[in-house]
Amino acid sequence: MAEQRHVSRWRAREAHADTGTGTNAGAGSAARAAAPCTQSRSPGVSLRYLDEFVRKLQCAPRLLEHQLFPEAKEITESMGLFNAVRRYVLREQHAPADAAGLSDGVIVVGDGNTPRTAAMFAFRLRQWKCYSVDPAMEVQSTERSRAWEAIENLVVIRNKIENVRLRVRRAIVVLVHAHVTIEQALSAVDAASVLGVVTMPCCNWYGEQETLRGRQPDLVYDDYSVLSDHRELRVWIDPLRKRGAQEATEDSLAIDQSAEMMKGCVRKFFVGESKRDDSTVESVERVATAKRSIDALAALHDALAADSEGAAPTEAAVQTVAQQLLRLLPLHTRVLVLRSKWRQVIELLAARRDLTLWELCSRDAATPGALTLSVRAVHGKESHSNEASIEMKALPDREAVEVVRRGADHPIDCIVDLECLFRAFRSQPKKHSATLLRRLVLAMLSCRNPDAEPRDAPVFVSLTPRKDWRKPEYLAHDALGLTVTTTALSLSAKPALFLHSCHVRREDAASATSSSTTEEVKRLQKEHVLRLKAMVEARFQTEFATHSGVAQCSLAEAKSMDVEAKRLVLVRGIVQHLRRFSQGPSFLSLAPAGRTGTATAQFRDHLQVALESSSLAWSADELGDVVRVVRKGDEISVLGRLSRNDQGHAIVRASALRFHQSEFQAYE
Repeated sequence: MAEQRHVSRWRAREAHADTGTGTNAGAGSAARAAAPCTQSRSPGVSLRYLDEFVRKLQCAPRLLEHQLFPEAKEITESMGLFNAVRRYVLREQHAPADAAGLSDGVIVVGDGNTPRTAAMFAFRLRQWKCYSVDPAMEVQSTERSRAWEAIENLVVIRNKIENVRLRVRRAIVVLVHAHVTIEQALSAVDAASVLGVVTMPCCNWYGEQETLRGRQPDLVYDDYSVLSDHRELRVWIDPLRKRGAQEATEDSLAIDQSAEMMKGCVRKFFVGESKRDDSTVESVERVATAKRSIDALAALHDALAADSEGAAPTEAAVQTVAQQLLRLLPLHTRVLVLRSKWRQVIELLAARRDLTLWELCSRDAATPGALTLSVRAVHGKESHSNEASIEMKALPDREAVEVVRRGADHPIDCIVDLECLFRAFRSQPKKHSATLLRRLVLAMLSCRNPDAEPRDAPVFVSLTPRKDWRKPEYLAHDALGLTVTTTALSLSAKPALFLHSCHVRREDAASATSSSTTEEVKRLQKEHVLRLKAMVEARFQTEFATHSGVAQCSLAEAKSMDVEAKRLVLVRGIVQHLRRFSQGPSFLSLAPAGRTGTATAQFRDHLQVALESSSLAWSADELGDVVRVVRKGDEISVLGRLSRNDQGHAIVRASALRFHQSEFQAYE
């Protein structure tokens, strides 16, 4: 799998090549196409947005009062996105609400832990409702987040955009350094029309946000008033409109791109992978040179040569490691063990007569790009000689290793590393550790017979104190094609040890089909849950309207009431525990929001809620459906009567529920 692009494939042209101003024309497009796409001289970083924010923006004091911007950089990013929407997307400030009462909405994805960009839109576009969606968002957890409720037309949502449905009349979607695709963001929008999409990509999401339903952005430019390295903005106008054949081939955009409109900005054009300016090539070459400096073969030689370093493992540790390995290795597995201080483990493995064991040792000093290793037969009927050799040679880019000569035929199913590769990291920079490990593992896997029939045995097993080797940047990296299972060994010695078992990742037709339908299944699940919650909300409103004298109180106040009076109360809390039963009622334990303290003290603050078909007036199937969508951490309100349970504790027998914060959410 190819790595995602971390740089943009849009480039600015030299100033003399882009002679036209104003609205683009088809004739100018052909001339520009012939011009070279190189990095033009930038206008220089500008403080225009900061000047506007400090000197002209009337809402600036309130934005600062709400503590939305941790740095000046964030101010310029939000201003840059607002500028793009104001100049290129908004044609009408506002339109009357439709018959359904839906308002226009700006959906901001990836705002971070504060709704900084959405708040900017909310203050400056008074007639638009602005939604800030981010799973890291602060919601009612701090004093400043509670004050955000006072911002008119701002809706703060702590959730993934894929789990949200936003029903609006007209929509504008803004992605602020968001780590989602544009399609994922649009999947949450239920709107009559989408006026535009504006993205400011970052990190490895430049390549993921290049197209929207196969259509490239209508406008791409660098905004030098944004004080960030990731200042590129991409604009789609009316993105869901089908483009004609002529529009699809023309590099034209019927919007004003005069010098005044593009002040401080440099327009960019798509050049693909092959046309990169000198600065980009130089940057890529620097990264490639740094990676080439990682000599995996030399590190492997040093690790094998230092096999006796360190304290010898205890007898208990030897027994534990050997037992785990014997469980992992099926009958008749052919194993190559990297030489290390765990000699006793190899002896215990050799005691199992069905295994064929070889040991990999250092033979000669490593030369640049090459290494010769010795393979010594430990025992097994398939070993044809006591000793053989493997010669490895690094390929020109040093990303992979080629086995150029084998001293003897020794088919291998599994490579076992007993803290050997871990020693290879001592002389390497920490920032290259993931790359080094991948190259070492590739070198080891090259010792296996590529034509061997697939077996149930793992292809690579590593004993290491590094738990993080199971992560995607290490053993689970796509380039290795491995599925990793990690076992923490119960040892009294320090540091802790972990056994990573790696199998070849196989993708059959069934799994491919499953992968292709994951998004659709997620969408259907979201729609089902939202329909269910809409039903629950409608019944809550009906039930609440039919009763008078409902006591709206905190959990503590409800617990202190006279239970014998069986008063009707409305309480709100966070689901901490849920007990489901196939027959009969289910029970929730509600905790006050934001409460801290010891676990015992917290439990004393909980209020029990009984969910019964009789009191809720639901069928058993409806109750089961609702209980299945409740999750720990959901914030809900419960309308019901106080009573006592069998232990004499206060309990609310629910007659209606309302979801405030949960996995799937819908907004209008």
